[in-house]
Amino acid sequence: MKYANYNKKRCEAQPGLHGICPECGGEVLARCGDINIWHWAHVSGEDCDSWSEGETEWHRDWKNIFAAECQEVTIKRHYGNLIDGFTTVTHRADVYFKNTVIEFQNSPIDSDTIKKREEFYGKMIWVINAETIYDHFYIKEKDDYYTFKWSWLRKAWLSAKKPIIMDFGENYYQFIIKKLYENGNGWGQYINLKEYFQNIQTAKLNNEQ
Repeated sequence: MKYANYNKKRCEAQPGLHGICPECGGEVLARCGDINIWHWAHVSGEDCDSWSEGETEWHRDWKNIFAAECQEVTIKRHYGNLIDGFTTVTHRADVYFKNTVIEFQNSPIDSDTIKKREEFYGKMIWVINAETIYDHFYIKEKDDYYTFKWSWLRKAWLSAKKPIIMDFGENYYQFIIKKLYENGNGWGQYINLKEYFQNIQTAKLNNEQ
């Protein structure tokens, strides 16, 4: 977790700090070692968000493209009825930008989890760390789009209904999958996603000045 509440302000982890989780209100400690990325950890030893995963520099590099208020936004959904009562479920989205959740996925994920997150978040996109996939992802240029063959397909992604964007590393543009078939074939387009998001935010700032 990148942010916690400290002295009633949203704050990144710094050595020696104790904070409050903005999602559950539990106590968190700043973990600022030399190996893992600096983060906040629950004193209880378990993150209150069951969807939380350990973050890497890859996650942080993507998150840092966005303004702080767009990062780690708590999304709430209310379930139930007047007779049985209501239950509030919360999850911490990696980024919430222009009414869209952006989930940065580094580790493997199963189809059931993909379906649950898409149902909960609604309008969203996936960005996958695909550096280890690049050698098994064969792209061929057509007129105004690209076909591909994803060998060793991670079949869980066949269940995804929301846009999937592959990040092959800093030396490449990102690749948005428009259609993915069960045999690993499909088609899509290249996109400079980082530049796209940065331009939107720059334009917003210029309009506000």
